[in-house]
Amino acid sequence: LVVGTNTYITMAQANVMVAELYVGSAEWSALDPLQRSRALVEAFRMMERQKYRGTRTGGSSQTAQFPRDGIESCDGYDESGTTPPSIPRAQVLLALAIVADPSIATSDGVATNIKRAQAGSASVEFFGPRTSSGRNGTRFPPSIQELLGCYLATGTTSNIGSAQAFGTGAEQEYEDDNLTGAP
Repeated sequence: LVVGTNTYITMAQANVMVAELYVGSAEWSALDPLQRSRALVEAFRMMERQKYRGTRTGGSSQTAQFPRDGIESCDGYDESGTTPPSIPRAQVLLALAIVADPSIATSDGVATNIKRAQAGSASVEFFGPRTSSGRNGTRFPPSIQELLGCYLATGTTSNIGSAQAFGTGAEQEYEDDNLTGAP
């Protein structure tokens, strides 16, 4: 592993971080050092294929996506010229997720397919971002999306649980007693 080339975190740092976690530490401990390195490199590669806000601090000569200029933390602090602490943490969590489910590395996203909820005559449709194949969801599992979301150029935020709606037609207003939209 070479920090800044194929990882954001050393193996020693990753081992310490995993040891502090409740979930995944047993699986990580069962891996040999080569398997751990491979998981970290695969997570790094997945993260590197994303588009991020700002620009690489070192320009085109910089191998990794981070550090970046023109970025803010999820709570609004300037993080230009740095690799935010959430980046190596996301890499480790993604490596653990890949160890638990290798299909994450080849999946185009995680999703819930709630399209419509209905109770009697009242109904609500939920919409979310779509992956490249048109599936609802994000590229990463929720715990990683929460760490990376505010840095991604897609505008996805770290508010995973919040509702998002995208326009699908003409706006209509309904009286409070007429939720079905019938005249």
